[in-house]
Amino acid sequence: MGITVNPFTGLLDLTGNGGAAPGTKENVYEVTLVTSDITNKYITLPTAPFIPDKTLLTIIGGPMQEYGVDFTISGAVLSWNGLALDGVLVAGDILIIQFLT
Repeated sequence: MGITVNPFTGLLDLTGNGGAAPGTKENVYEVTLVTSDITNKYITLPTAPFIPDKTLLTIIGGPMQEYGVDFTISGAVLSWNGLALDGVLVAGDILIIQFLT
């Protein structure tokens, strides 16, 4: 057990489980966007997040993105169509996505 900062709440975690429900797992997924991702305006995650609106998205070299403003998730599909990231992302951008399953 240790003291860590829960990336989903920003609170200190004294229990060592990230403040998540028992049986959940924290996932960190890195993807380098390709031209088809930009054209399609979505990527498919390896699994669906447990709580989609608690998903953290960071573009390497850029700020953390906000769910519902910059991107959304439906099932395992992370999309930015019509949102703030639409027209901003380019092939070669590296996304770091953190979520619970």
